[in-house]
Amino acid sequence: MFSLGSKYHALDTKLCALRATLIKDFENIKGDLLLKYRESPTSITQEFHKLSKYIYDKPIRDFVKELVYGYANSDIAHYLSLWKGLQRLDKPTQTSMRKIIGTEADMLNIIFIYRLKRYYHVRGDTAYGYLLPIGYRLTTDEIDRLLSAKKEAFLSEVLNGSYGDIFKNMDFPERVMSQFMLLLYKKESRNSSIVALCSYLYEKHLEIRNIKAIYEGLRYKLPHNEILSSLLYS
Repeated sequence: MFSLGSKYHALDTKLCALRATLIKDFENIKGDLLLKYRESPTSITQEFHKLSKYIYDKPIRDFVKELVYGYANSDIAHYLSLWKGLQRLDKPTQTSMRKIIGTEADMLNIIFIYRLKRYYHVRGDTAYGYLLPIGYRLTTDEIDRLLSAKKEAFLSEVLNGSYGDIFKNMDFPERVMSQFMLLLYKKESRNSSIVALCSYLYEKHLEIRNIKAIYEGLRYKLPHNEILSSLLYS
């Protein structure tokens, strides 16, 4: 089993320091940003491989690997595999990870529906093929209402649904989801060291996304406030 020891806490703090530097002082990092960007992990899968040698239980290692590849790809097959793989975990970990994966799948589906309706005008029956087939709190009836809602009524349907207390607006739903998932991971980490590990990897995933956003923003000379507004969390 994986345990939270000193090696875990000491693993690769460079990325956290880099993120803090990037956000704190844009002007001083332009010269060496590319070098730092190349030195830091460019994918969450690389971060997992650093940690995997400390996870001695193969079924758990395989489950965490599937979770990591799900973050990297947001793939339907990965989420289904994760959902089915919950049975490999002990009961407390299984309960926590079911809440985490189910909540994330629900929120992703809300965001998918919003994007499909706003930008691609996809019909309801076609949109089902793009959704993650995992129902946690989001019911089929609620999905049908979201799919059939007019664009101007979409937010109202969200506010009246299972996640209305989280999605107060749809201006940047990915940030809302990321911040909520961070809190959920931290809360559930108290129940299991495996959840704590997954929480660490999820935060790494968001940090890497932020670093890429900052790098691309500076590369294309975007205003600093616009770059900051594009970060998933700060």
